[in-house]
Amino acid sequence: MKPQQWTQFANLLSSFHVELYVHYGTSESNGALGCQLINIKDTEIPIGYPMPAIQCLLVDDDDKIIKSTDSSNKIGQIHIGGPTLFNSYLNDPEKTASKFTTINNQVYIKTGDLARYNTREELVYAGRTDFQIKIRGQRVETTEIENTITNSYPSKISDCVVTKLAQNDDLLVAYVISKDSELDTEQIRNYCNKHLYQYMVPSFFVFLEQLPLNANGKIDRKNLPMPDFSSLATTANDHRYTEPMEKVEILLHSLWCEILGHSRISTSANFFSIGGHSLLFIQLYQGYKTTFDIDISMLDIGELFQHPTIANHAQLINQSKNAKHISEEYLLPSRAMKDVILIDNNLATSQHNFTSKTDETASYQSFPTTEIQQAYLFGRRGFVELGQVSCYSYEEFDLLPQFDIERLEQAWNHLIHRHEALRTIFISDTEQEILKITPYYTIPIVDLSNTKFIKDELIKRRKQLSHQIRPANQWPLFDIQ
Repeated sequence: MKPQQWTQFANLLSSFHVELYVHYGTSESNGALGCQLINIKDTEIPIGYPMPAIQCLLVDDDDKIIKSTDSSNKIGQIHIGGPTLFNSYLNDPEKTASKFTTINNQVYIKTGDLARYNTREELVYAGRTDFQIKIRGQRVETTEIENTITNSYPSKISDCVVTKLAQNDDLLVAYVISKDSELDTEQIRNYCNKHLYQYMVPSFFVFLEQLPLNANGKIDRKNLPMPDFSSLATTANDHRYTEPMEKVEILLHSLWCEILGHSRISTSANFFSIGGHSLLFIQLYQGYKTTFDIDISMLDIGELFQHPTIANHAQLINQSKNAKHISEEYLLPSRAMKDVILIDNNLATSQHNFTSKTDETASYQSFPTTEIQQAYLFGRRGFVELGQVSCYSYEEFDLLPQFDIERLEQAWNHLIHRHEALRTIFISDTEQEILKITPYYTIPIVDLSNTKFIKDELIKRRKQLSHQIRPANQWPLFDIQ
């Protein structure tokens, strides 16, 4: 049951004195695994706790057990073991072998159901592995996308199904169930852009009055209609088509057509509505660096990402400082953009961004970042595939009580003084600077001896430290506690 449907159901029950219990179980386990009285005002419904004699584990994609005390909201697949478990699927040894697994000498069955632990250490249903898809290396739960689309028009959209396009694994298609024929696709897309990562926003929206069902009454995904592929070209050349006029727009238009494979694109067309995605956007950004004689550090890629039209980009480029010599000589030849990539095989030996330091004064002036550094800095942002990664290594050590923290602190400050890398900051995505002088680094000591719930506090701090993204333009870029 989707959140919107549950809300409607809960509102109906609120006028009656009704107690509602939730049961969870599978045919393979011969009965319910959980039975719990729920509060109809809760927005999420817990499965509850395993019943006596039933073993229940939550296992992540790396086959690691997620503990109920883990507050990371990490999602895993429910594994069930115990005396009620059946022996095998009749005449289907392959399915039996794929479903059963042994963990710590106990036989479990993989249910295919996803769940996470809430703060009360209860299991909360989070979808099915069947509906998990991978888009450009990123695992995606389609339920989250479907709920977001439904929330864009909660009173008009009754259901939604999101799948990958069979002809192109990089594209998603959303089948939206509504009897309102006047829903605005762009409004739905803009709502998705605000609430989802870019790689989770569908490229196609297909509107249906009802979903096709099979003989069992379940959604027949094989009979979902194919989207109209011409809609991408139509969006780029619709009735609102605006011709590129001034010089920068013409240059941008040529670059966009090359990357997206269109013959012409309206200057008002949204990059992500005409077949673009964030990996192509990085390629586009690199193309800007090659095409224009400007200081690329003056172009904020976040601004470009938030205003993804030719007209907007032309305006941002014209507003950039040092944009003095833009001419046709910088127009890329009409060829495949395979040379305009973020990282290529020769990058390790590239001297493109190398700056030689000939004296001490020059050593502490800002200098360009390498393309690898730019890629890492870009990856810290949350609006790209595999984003929100800080290239931050977290290590945890158990030390003896007699360990001398003061000596460690002194040794660490000697290393800071000796190694420039420990005194480097990034002014922008394209500039870095080595600090000549840094303040003495004091290692903070956190005393948890008087904390009542020391285990919970340790888990909380571990999550905070291991996932933090420190500001790249502020020293230090490391953290020792």
